[in-house]
Amino acid sequence: MFCVDAHYGKHVRSFVELKSGLNSYRIGGPRPIDEKKLDFQSVFIEVGTGDERNWIKFRAGRHEMEYVQAA
Repeated sequence: MFCVDAHYGKHVRSFVELKSGLNSYRIGGPRPIDEKKLDFQSVFIEVGTGDERNWIKFRAGRHEMEYVQAA
């Protein structure tokens, strides 16, 4: 995996994360699912405003989200 996280001032950010899942050590050669060439894992642009205490951010693109269940 390879990623680039670029910030343009305080309020704009872009993020690109690439992944590759090549498998070349399988006996009999790689299966079609093993030949995952270079692909985007995450790519988005984020625009926000505010200070450290009060802020809002908008994000558009492909990104992973983690959901945590409150106890």
